[in-house]
Amino acid sequence: MGVPKALLDAGGVSFVARLMASLADAGCRPVVVVGASETGKLADEVGRGPGELVVNPGGQGGQIGSLCAALDYLGALADSPVAVAFTPVDNPFVAPRTVRALIGAWRRSRAAIVMPRYSDKRGHPVVADMGLAAEFRASDLPEGARTVVRRDPGRVLEVEVADPGVADDLDTPGHYLARSSAPPPGDNLVNPSPAQVAARVLEARARGERIYTAVVTASPDASLIGRRWWRSGRRHEGTLGSPSLDAELAAALPALLPPRESRGALSRQFDYRDGDRPRTATVYIELHGPPARMVIVGAGHIAIPLSRLGDMLGLRVEVLDDRPDFATRERFPEADAVRVIDFRDPFADTPLAPHDHVVLVTRGHSFDYECLTRLLRMTSQPHYIGMIGSRRRVRATHEQLLRDGFTTGEMGRVRAPVGLDLGGQTPVEIALAVAAEIVMLHSGGTGVPLVDRERVVERFFEGRKQLGKLSSRSATR
Repeated sequence: MGVPKALLDAGGVSFVARLMASLADAGCRPVVVVGASETGKLADEVGRGPGELVVNPGGQGGQIGSLCAALDYLGALADSPVAVAFTPVDNPFVAPRTVRALIGAWRRSRAAIVMPRYSDKRGHPVVADMGLAAEFRASDLPEGARTVVRRDPGRVLEVEVADPGVADDLDTPGHYLARSSAPPPGDNLVNPSPAQVAARVLEARARGERIYTAVVTASPDASLIGRRWWRSGRRHEGTLGSPSLDAELAAALPALLPPRESRGALSRQFDYRDGDRPRTATVYIELHGPPARMVIVGAGHIAIPLSRLGDMLGLRVEVLDDRPDFATRERFPEADAVRVIDFRDPFADTPLAPHDHVVLVTRGHSFDYECLTRLLRMTSQPHYIGMIGSRRRVRATHEQLLRDGFTTGEMGRVRAPVGLDLGGQTPVEIALAVAAEIVMLHSGGTGVPLVDRERVVERFFEGRKQLGKLSSRSATR
């Protein structure tokens, strides 16, 4: 290609930056980039992103040598992963949702190897059990990693995906130019291209930041249509073509897409001024944030099914407990993180955000209290705080909070006892009640049985009764 593939442009960012962001957005931790040297442009690029650089000196052994260097690094970690997703750097356009789908398929199936298929082609990334590390390190691999993948078709699960990026390895300059989504000549930061905006979204989400994007879809001034704008924190690029329209949008964002939301999209009309003339434009707005989390404090019998349900709901699940024998990957294979904590400062390594959900299912009243005091004193509290417990345990906790100066309004933020009243008693039934409450609050539901709300049978017979009355009147006439 004439230059290192990792540094080629892929829509405003390098191949390696786009891949790091996509993998991190899909929940991969850590993201490892294998390079031939610990210095240079690749090292600088990795340092700016969410990845960690692992050196395979001089690229020894080619791709399989670099894969083994990554496996050695990961296997030596204190919290080593049970599976790894790997891809060459020349597949930069893989979507995060595709990576999430592959990881989800592996979690459900526990297949030794999971790989995507688009149309009639296999692709990357490949998700492989870390138990295969010894096979990847073997000396007799004529086709590198493909030899391991093809050795036993029965242990390979193929997942059909609607993502051409999985099979789009860019091997030639012609292929690169045909596929590249680099911005066209003349495009600039005054009006970022769609590819540039998409790249900024990936970068922001990889950093755990919220980012707003906007595009004008209708306006009496045709020159504004298609104008784009994004904002993340204090940084922004672009303009919707009118300083007045930019200001109206910026002022409205907090109310349109509140902090408790992690994602959202809507169209709104904004009144603005073009000099002395009043105008109205329609703007399509999107909020992209890191996936909402379910932080489960306590790794006991209820936490296990609750973790599974949280993963099924698309939440990033993290489990915290002070007992190393309970806070293990084996007990919580679907969790994105499992941490051993000290209840004197339970969230020291788990910064919380307004769109997070914290569920306290600890083994004791004192642990609940330590968590609640820290949660209620946070400047920006999680969207959902739930605590399990009997009426007596919940009352004792609230009485202690009241003695320590917390107001009834602050205590009202805690949903305790947690969950909807489903009448269940088993750990799975209790976990289902908690998950149902979270869905209800997110979706604006009521928790009322649909049969009571819709009253289909009663309305059916009421309708038949009214028809009967109308028929009788017609016959009388």
